[in-house]
Amino acid sequence: MLPARYWVYVWAGAFIAINWLSVTITPPKETILLGYFLGSLSASATLAAAWSALGPGPVIWRLPLSIAWVCMLLVAVGINISINSGPSNGVFVVGTWLFVQWLLLQLPLWTLNAGLGFHLRYREDANAESDAASVRFGLRDLLITMAIVGVLLGIIRALVSGVQMASGSELPIFIFLGVAGMIMTFPLVVAPLMQRMALPGVALAILFMCAATYGELISFEQIAGPGPSIEDFIAINATSAIVILLVAGVVRLSGYSLRKKSQPMNL
Repeated sequence: MLPARYWVYVWAGAFIAINWLSVTITPPKETILLGYFLGSLSASATLAAAWSALGPGPVIWRLPLSIAWVCMLLVAVGINISINSGPSNGVFVVGTWLFVQWLLLQLPLWTLNAGLGFHLRYREDANAESDAASVRFGLRDLLITMAIVGVLLGIIRALVSGVQMASGSELPIFIFLGVAGMIMTFPLVVAPLMQRMALPGVALAILFMCAATYGELISFEQIAGPGPSIEDFIAINATSAIVILLVAGVVRLSGYSLRKKSQPMNL
């Protein structure tokens, strides 16, 4: 019989497989469908990055399987394009976006693991230790995380504004919107994985993402010319948030939470 600690792979894997299949057949032509298509892809890239850095499981196979996960997303995009007669360069464009997102998220995620010592630990392993030897990821850590992400978004926005004013191009704003969409999901990944106060943490992370989305919309209003609509941004971010929260919630309900040991850990 499968040990309890491994059921997380069954439940999370089943949801991920269903989500992957739905992405392959969703025609990204209307606002809601486009939001589901792009939001699901973005959320999956974020979750793949989180798994590679935080676990569970040894990093020697987490990392290659995480990359394989992103590659499978490209397979889904390719199938979708062939079914719905999408653009010929769609796989390259979406693939570049997903791998850039995966790479960008490695820095904050590995800061949590290698820098601060937090990683996913099963409840029985964590409960076997004293509170002095094991430290939970708490509400204070989440607030610090959101503050750091907020500062990063502010810095990037200021840099983009300066480049846009100097060049007169709309491209920097589009780059900012893409990067902002990647970074703002980070608190949503870690909030459900708190051992205590998870529900207030999730509520704070959702409020943070709503505020960040509002900032995206303000930036988008500065762009004159063709591009995605405001409804598209809302649909993409909402779908991304829902997918991330569902998978992270399954992991949390399976008995895993973010904790660290006082002594150095083996990755």
